[in-house]
Amino acid sequence: IADGWRRIAVKLLDEEIKPTAELLRISDEELASVAAAKLRMEIFGVNAGEYAEKYIYLNGVRLGLVPFNDQGALDQWEERIVDLPPEHVKTLGRDNVVVFTNETNDCYKVRSLALAVQLPDGRWVQTEEEPGTYCSVDGWLWTEGTVFRDGRSPEIHLRFR
Repeated sequence: IADGWRRIAVKLLDEEIKPTAELLRISDEELASVAAAKLRMEIFGVNAGEYAEKYIYLNGVRLGLVPFNDQGALDQWEERIVDLPPEHVKTLGRDNVVVFTNETNDCYKVRSLALAVQLPDGRWVQTEEEPGTYCSVDGWLWTEGTVFRDGRSPEIHLRFR
């Protein structure tokens, strides 16, 4: 079928490219003047429909539903960006806590979380990407990383420098 063709993977770099220090640092005064914010994550296996009722909490306040996988196959990693409403932007501090819930017993996982804020001058500052993978159930074919307990992820801290 492939008629002699092969796929070859080539490693381009031996290390990760991290955001520059300028993109990671924010003063207390700048943090107090944040104009907008976004939460970025990668999701895997997040069902809609009857399994839709699962939530993201940010600093103890419900942010909204966990975004659904909708770019093709359900069981693949997809990046999602959630815009924070103004009332959530006001709750942001140097250390921010994200928790995912799983009221519907959906098998899903999240990883690569980061929080970015926009300063009044238009510049964006972000937290370092949180390296963990968080899985809603144990014993699933795709289970990996830290498994939720009692339908909730552990507290995931996103900190500004």
